[in-house]
Amino acid sequence: MSAPTDVQQEQVSGRKRFRWLLVAATILATASAACTIAAEPTAIRTPAATPPAVESREPTPAPGTLTLQLAAVPTLTFDKLALAAPASTPFAIDFNNKEVGAPHNVQIQKGTGHDPVMLSRGPVVFAGSAIFGPDRTQYYLSTGLATGQYTFFCSIHPQMYGTLTVQ
Repeated sequence: MSAPTDVQQEQVSGRKRFRWLLVAATILATASAACTIAAEPTAIRTPAATPPAVESREPTPAPGTLTLQLAAVPTLTFDKLALAAPASTPFAIDFNNKEVGAPHNVQIQKGTGHDPVMLSRGPVVFAGSAIFGPDRTQYYLSTGLATGQYTFFCSIHPQMYGTLTVQ
């Protein structure tokens, strides 16, 4: 067998370089796609042991039902940092989303905490559906809540939160 010529060696070398470029381009494209997917916002998941939250949007609570007023304002905050309700008594939250084109909602979680990932709080006890502003809705907690401290927050923007005291 004869030794490969310079032209043959260069062809083999060129094919190897092409394969490496193809592999590098594939890796780069895959990494780029992964970064794009990772950059999209993801929902915060609650642990599987957390009881499912119940939402009720009954439009007309019984006459005389306590109605708490709460609004989402364009600065990614609620207009109130504290709410109060009586224990084991139905109440409604009249929620006004004043931010144009942005979704907000109200969820209530047992315990208090200011950690934006809500790791220091307990289970979700109420989950209201999101509304795009400007709009308003009424959330109705038909059984009320047990005595204690709760955190109300926007599940879409967890930096929006406040304390609900139930006595």
